[in-house]
Amino acid sequence: MNIYDEELMSRMQNIRRPLIRTHPVTGDRALYINEKWLKEIVFEDRGEQATQYLDEIYHTLENYDGMISHSWTSGDLLIWDNCLVSHKAVPSKVGDTKTTWRVIVETFSE
Repeated sequence: MNIYDEELMSRMQNIRRPLIRTHPVTGDRALYINEKWLKEIVFEDRGEQATQYLDEIYHTLENYDGMISHSWTSGDLLIWDNCLVSHKAVPSKVGDTKTTWRVIVETFSE
């Protein structure tokens, strides 16, 4: 399934999610945004929209000094905590093939 197809995008319209998410295990807080889907920020307590901040947020994330860019080679394995890491897929080069697997580990309690 192509997650950016038109049918799916039309069904994703007007879904509200929190802008800041709390990690279910550590309690750390992180931005919960996706440039493809997040189109506006609404401050419900003030009845105000802050869409003008999105460009600044996305620019800051793209230019973060601690960003890691991975150059794939055969046999590579990357693992990250999806609850806290801002990440973006980069398309493969034309003619290259890449198999990716998404593994979800359920939250545990101590």
